[in-house]
Amino acid sequence: MTELSPFAATLPTTDYFELDSELVGDRLAIWVTKPVNYTDSRGPYPVLYTTDGNASAALLAPYVEQLAYDVIESWVPFVHVAVGYPPEGATSWLTRRTRELVPPGELPSESVLANVHDDAEAAGWTAEEEQAYRESIMNGGRADNFLAFLEQELRPVVEQRYNVRTDAAGLFGYSGSSYVWWGR
Repeated sequence: MTELSPFAATLPTTDYFELDSELVGDRLAIWVTKPVNYTDSRGPYPVLYTTDGNASAALLAPYVEQLAYDVIESWVPFVHVAVGYPPEGATSWLTRRTRELVPPGELPSESVLANVHDDAEAAGWTAEEEQAYRESIMNGGRADNFLAFLEQELRPVVEQRYNVRTDAAGLFGYSGSSYVWWGR
């Protein structure tokens, strides 16, 4: 585990660290945003894990804070944990994301395969990057390994470092990933 400063944006209530995962076989970037006035005495807090951390950390951090000032709705303060990729892996996010969010054995539709080249061209990928992405979607994903990482490697670190509830944790993603609520 490596402690670093956030590299894409400075988020005042967000901690950043990287975690090597044996289950995924890769290093992942983790952003943890605490609610306004976070203290151990006010917790424990529910925790929400999200995928696509390179974008979701910066997008959702202001909402974690803003909810504390909502005068219309009453919100339970929560800790947000975003999972993404360190700087050296961020450029291959789509291939990594496919690996982590597609279930094993699930093959892409013909329409997805038909668009790979156009997507690669639009993204400015090299032929090698396009081939790596094509292979990642043709081989199916390893979402089971990613879920095991969340449950067995990341969650214990978050529960050790932050005052979060062990019976109130959720996983939220989009674009095919699903919402899951963990409770013990």
